[in-house]
Amino acid sequence: MREFCDSISSYVSKQLKFSNISIYQKLNVVMSNKVYDLQYKCQLDDNVLVVAVCYFTQYLQTQQINKISAALNVFSTCAVLASKYIDDDSFQSEFFSDKLQIESETLSQLEMHVCQALQYNFALEQNQLVNIQQQLDEILVNNSNTPKMSFLEE
Repeated sequence: MREFCDSISSYVSKQLKFSNISIYQKLNVVMSNKVYDLQYKCQLDDNVLVVAVCYFTQYLQTQQINKISAALNVFSTCAVLASKYIDDDSFQSEFFSDKLQIESETLSQLEMHVCQALQYNFALEQNQLVNIQQQLDEILVNNSNTPKMSFLEE
C-alpha cells in the first residue's frame, strides 16, 4: 500500500529536521520511493518497517544526518536490521545489498555503524511501537481518506 510508504516517509523526513523546505520535499519523495522498494523489492512487511522507524528514531537521538543519501542509507540499514531481528529466517545481507543497490561491504559497515549507535539494543518497548504506530496512523488519516489501521495487529 503506497499510502503506508508515504506515511513512513513523511514521519522520517520530519525527524531529520532539515530547515530548507526544498531539501525536505525532495527527501520526502525519495524516502517514499525507498520505503516502497524496501516493502516490495525486499518483501518487508509493515511490522518490520515500523520497527525500522523506531530504530531510525533512536539512531537520530545520538547521530546527526546532513545528507539525503545518508538518510536513505541509514533508514535502509535500520530496515535490514529490523528484518534480521524480527524474522529469524531473514534474507542474508547479500540479498538486501542487491535489491537496495548498496555494495555488500558498504551495507556491512552501515550495519555495524547503526548497531553501535543503537548500542546493540534491538529490543523495543511496546509503548515505543504503539507511539510510532499512532503517529503513522495520524499521518495516514491526514493525508488521505484512509481509515486508521493497526500495523501491529497481524
